[in-house]
Amino acid sequence: MDEENEKENEKIEREVGDEGFDPTKEAFFSDMNEMEEEITTEAYELVKHALSLLETYYFEDAIEIIRQAIGLYEQVNHKQEVDALYTKISEIHLLKEQRFREKEFEIEVDEEEIIQEKENVEEINKKLEISIKEANNLIKNNEFDKALDIYDEIALIYQDLNDTRGQEQLNNMIEECYNKKAEYLHQLKVPEISSEETKADKLKLYEETKLRDSQISSQAFELVGKASELGKGYLFDEALKLYHESVILFEEINWMNEAKNIKKIIDELQKQKVSVEEKAEQVRLERERERLDTLRKEEEMIEQSKNIEEMQAQAKTLRLEELSVKKQEEDEFRLEISNKIDYAEKLAREYELGKKKAIREGSILSQSVYPEVITIFDSIKEMVKLRGWNDLVNIYEKQINFYKNKLSQDLKLREIEANKAEKQKIYEDSLKLTKKEDMSASPPLKDVRSSEQQEQESRISIDNLVKSAEKFAREYDIAFKKAIKKGNLDIESKYPEILELYTQARTFVSQKGWIEEAAVYSTHIKKFTELYNKEKKIRELEAKKLEKDKEFETIHIIQVKDAPNEAKNQDIKTLKVDQKEQEKELEFREQIDSMVKTAEKMAREYD
Repeated sequence: MDEENEKENEKIEREVGDEGFDPTKEAFFSDMNEMEEEITTEAYELVKHALSLLETYYFEDAIEIIRQAIGLYEQVNHKQEVDALYTKISEIHLLKEQRFREKEFEIEVDEEEIIQEKENVEEINKKLEISIKEANNLIKNNEFDKALDIYDEIALIYQDLNDTRGQEQLNNMIEECYNKKAEYLHQLKVPEISSEETKADKLKLYEETKLRDSQISSQAFELVGKASELGKGYLFDEALKLYHESVILFEEINWMNEAKNIKKIIDELQKQKVSVEEKAEQVRLERERERLDTLRKEEEMIEQSKNIEEMQAQAKTLRLEELSVKKQEEDEFRLEISNKIDYAEKLAREYELGKKKAIREGSILSQSVYPEVITIFDSIKEMVKLRGWNDLVNIYEKQINFYKNKLSQDLKLREIEANKAEKQKIYEDSLKLTKKEDMSASPPLKDVRSSEQQEQESRISIDNLVKSAEKFAREYDIAFKKAIKKGNLDIESKYPEILELYTQARTFVSQKGWIEEAAVYSTHIKKFTELYNKEKKIRELEAKKLEKDKEFETIHIIQVKDAPNEAKNQDIKTLKVDQKEQEKELEFREQIDSMVKTAEKMAREYD
């Protein structure tokens, strides 16, 4: 593919060489090459993604993405890649059909296994039924030993099936067989022959085993009963211990069903234990909170006189109501402004994307949205101006100027695109009149690409500086807010480092002669300088506030018992002054938040 591009570039150079060096044509062909590379890269990424989807059997999605890649390759006239992708689509259809058949085969195999398993179970049940009938007939004919042998075979089958209920029924039948054998021998009144001693030993062993199982099961059920009573009394640890011991006993005598049921009870009891402990913890915390509230109220009643308390309560209530109404109005106002800003920024972003796409595809540019965006920011500026927020007025004024510059650049771009189209037409007409060219008049493409690469590297370096500054600003903003909430501003300011990074970026773009970018970074530097100065004021206010709090506490402790009414009134005035300073501080913090967000938005828009 690279060889084809080089041949095409050489052909174009031969066609335009005779006319001499034309910067417009040279820039046009450079743009065309860049666009072709971008389209080829995008198509390659689509094909790569489609192939990865085949691993998870998303055949339809893969075909759709490959068709998109075919459309991109057709734009740059890469016929070889287009043919290869059409062949790949045919292969995917075959893979899809093969996968469908494999799934059908798996379903058929599963159904056959289920049917086979059912047939095996039915066959085993029939075999058990026949064996039991045969054993019963042998017992009727007094052939007890043969019947016991059959019972031994049946016991092995039940053991393989893990059928505890069947084993219990079989044990009852074995016991009944031994009883009938004993009765039969008693009726004969003759001693058993020596060959019967083995069966007698088995009977004795069975009776001993049954007695042992009975004792262990009784012990296990006794533990279960005790554990149940302990659980009702919320003694969960003791109850769980007894339940676990009963499970061990049941498993020892192979009563797996009972052990399984006890394990379920253990799980439920553990859940109940967690729930009860959580509720108890909630009750304890609630009681502790109530106790602390009571102590706090008692301390306030002791420290403050009735008149001061009533006056403070009334003043506080009125002030809170006023602040609540004011805050609600400001929140609604800020939300309205935020929505307008988001809408305007969305218009600008979508227009920029559409404009880039139109330039890349060589289509007609859509109507500019910058006049509408400027109108929106004009209305926002008037709104904050009526509120008296002069700092924000200046910010939105600069934002308006920013979009006016964008509009001016957009108009220039449209003019350039129109000139390009006109020159392209002239160039195409000139190709019809001449076929020869002077190769020496055309500068090497490597020099142009080298210059573009240097410019790209410079922009990357500047972007890294700006991103570092933005990261410092975000992290420090979060840390500063947390410090304000905790009432402890013992953290080092990051604004000097942020200003240093923006200063480096401005110096860099100024050396490159990028005037517009330098103006943007100057705006950032000015804004962060203002934020730094206001932060210093906040730190001074916090320090004064701490000093006044300490002085007030000292004076209040000395004069709270027998202070005259005039001193009490002075304390009330001091409290009101402190409240006003706190309100001013709150407004400062809100302004800082708004400015930081605005600066970050401006930086994102510039990027």
